Amino acid sequence: MLINKIIGLGALAFSVSSFAVSDFSYLSSYANPFWSSVDTQSKSVDCQLLTGENSKGVIVAGENENRTIKYITSYAAANWKQVSDPEIPVTFLAGENGKGAIVAGGYDARTVKYMNSYSRNTWATLSQAPFEIQGLAGNNSKGPIIYNGRQVAYMNSYANNQWKTLSQKPAPFDIAGITGENGKGAIVHSGSGNQIAYITNYSNGLWNILPTPIAGTITGISGNNGSGLLVSYDSGELFYITSYAAQNWQLVDYRSSPQIDHLTGNNNNGPAICAN
Repeated sequence: MLINKIIGLGALAFSVSSFAVSDFSYLSSYANPFWSSVDTQSKSVDCQLLTGENSKGVIVAGENENRTIKYITSYAAANWKQVSDPEIPVTFLAGENGKGAIVAGGYDARTVKYMNSYSRNTWATLSQAPFEIQGLAGNNSKGPIIYNGRQVAYMNSYANNQWKTLSQKPAPFDIAGITGENGKGAIVHSGSGNQIAYITNYSNGLWNILPTPIAGTITGISGNNGSGLLVSYDSGELFYITSYAAQNWQLVDYRSSPQIDHLTGNNNNGPAICAN
């Protein structure tokens, strides 16, 4: 297994204020690994949940049961904008600014809503999930993916509005986090179990185990089966892989390594992180 180390000398400052304002930073190039920060103070951005990718900006949720949802399309302008209240407690967030946000939660833990137009600024509710939702991934182009324990379900047509479960093809371990999209499949991790598995074809139900780069507890995962994964550890270390076959894990090293509370992004445009 090949692990390369990339050293980043850029400053990455995190602070905690009396109001729950989070710090947000992003890395747009692995070749030039200097993290950039974006103003969150002036718009009081609370990032308890994070999704999106750097080419189109990110979406965050926080405050008021994570019902305060904001998005940014220009990091330079720091143009955080707020969308309407989804009117449920939000436990999970997915999507990207090209097609909008997806939220999951509710008092029944089985509610999924989506907003695919910021200009219309309205949420649509999908049919009730087949189980209590413990995690969410996907986008509004290909639909959401959810899990509970080892069970995974997805919806790839809002018009049909039907969940499809992989009940005969459960994940090889209890899932602690999920990423991916229905066009290329899902990727899951086991948290303290330090395992990663991915599936590229829901029909054949084959889960593939991907060897992990180090020992430890996985705290975050992002990316897709096309361009590969980003994986954060409780040590604060962040790794990425662009080829499952080559197992070419590479380490992004901050020198002074902050805890990554929330991770999103992909290997085409780099990671984005929040710290609270």
